[in-house]
Amino acid sequence: MLNENGTLYAEDLWNNYATESEYNSNNCTITFNLIAGSNSYGLYLRDGNQTLIHHNAFFDNFLTGTSQGYDSTFYSLWYDILAMEGNYWSNYLVGNYSIDGLSGSHDVYPLLSNPLS
Repeated sequence: MLNENGTLYAEDLWNNYATESEYNSNNCTITFNLIAGSNSYGLYLRDGNQTLIHHNAFFDNFLTGTSQGYDSTFYSLWYDILAMEGNYWSNYLVGNYSIDGLSGSHDVYPLLSNPLS
C-alpha cells in the first residue's frame, strides 16, 4: 500500500493478489519493480491522482484478462514523460498498452525489454 507522496522502488512482488494504492494516494511513484504472477491485476490503482508508473516489469499477471494493470485514478501516467519510456509487459503486442479501469489510461511507451535486467 502507498500513502501520500509515497514511492515503491526496486521491489519484487510475486503471486500477490494485487498491489493496490491506498485510498487517496496522491503524487506517488512506482518504478523499477518486478510485478509478477498475480491471479488478478499486477497493479491496481483505485483512488487518488498523479501517480507515476514507469520502468517496471509486469510478468504473467491476470492471465485471463486483457491488461495487467487497472487504473481508476485521475491524472496518473503509466510512462515517464521526459524519457518517453513506460513499462515492460509480458503480453504486449503492438501500439499503446491499454490499462483497464475508469481512467482510460495507456502506456504509450511500452518497453520491449525488461528494464530490470
